[in-house]
Amino acid sequence: MCRGTPPRRIAGDSCARTTWENATRTFARQGLQAQPLAAEPPLSAPERNRLALREAAATLLYRLQGRTRVL
Repeated sequence: MCRGTPPRRIAGDSCARTTWENATRTFARQGLQAQPLAAEPPLSAPERNRLALREAAATLLYRLQGRTRVL
């Protein structure tokens, strides 16, 4: 059991290692093409800086792994 849920009630993608991989495969199976959307949550300046650095690092990592297209 996973937090009280029987294993037979849990569906997942055993091939995906990350949320990005899971979403990409799920969307493709449904014939959907995902587009990123920017949002501006109410954050303090230090929180915005931390988030910007994290997103920049993730974007670089994904590009190095060939996961994104340059538009």
